[in-house]
Amino acid sequence: MKNNNQININMSFKMTRLCSFFQRMTKCVIISMIILACFITYLSADYVENMEVNLSQPDGTKLDLFITGDEYHRWLHDKDGYTIIQDLNTKYYCWAILEDGKLVSSGFSIHEHTALSIGLLPNINISEESYWEIKEQFETHNITDSLRTPTTGTIQNLVVFISFLPDPASDPIDIGDGIFTESLTEFDAWFNSTDSGSPSVYRYFDQVSNGQLYVQSSFYPVSTGTEVVSYQASEMRSYYTI
Repeated sequence: MKNNNQININMSFKMTRLCSFFQRMTKCVIISMIILACFITYLSADYVENMEVNLSQPDGTKLDLFITGDEYHRWLHDKDGYTIIQDLNTKYYCWAILEDGKLVSSGFSIHEHTALSIGLLPNINISEESYWEIKEQFETHNITDSLRTPTTGTIQNLVVFISFLPDPASDPIDIGDGIFTESLTEFDAWFNSTDSGSPSVYRYFDQVSNGQLYVQSSFYPVSTGTEVVSYQASEMRSYYTI
């Protein structure tokens, strides 16, 4: 019988192999509902502090930021504790200010303005009253439970392919961020292979659930051949970064 340490090591190794597949897809986006659900469940699990996250502004500017908070409220900030929020209109990450106990965008993008230059203080956050309102909404509507993925049985997983407009700023000869050069057969193997030793999504969940959870993936848009068909987004990838 395996001890807990052995089980944890095996699960980590399998997840590493699975993630290596997604890292190969750096020029495309695959939205897989079961993977998203698992990560949402993970993100809602507990409190995190200064968790590093790499984001981009719509103009391509790279940002190295941090996330802190629990499953009810998490906020974005820089290394000095100045709070950041994405502007709903411009999509740029801006310094946050307080309005009626809630965090809103100041309109000053963080890569063009310093927090000190606009007179901000570090560690501003929502009021205690706002926090308890959010917590109550989660508990009243069972939001946490509704996000949990089933742990037994068979799950139908939908994989959606999306491509973006080319980004001349990052690559002058880019033909489009999201051009799928791999065949649909390859993607099917990565997701649905039942072969022993395969790092597929199916095999990963089969093994870590001890044969109790089966994930069957289908692909959309539907292709009539072996080439991947994808939705074409109306903007570059950076526009949709959150």
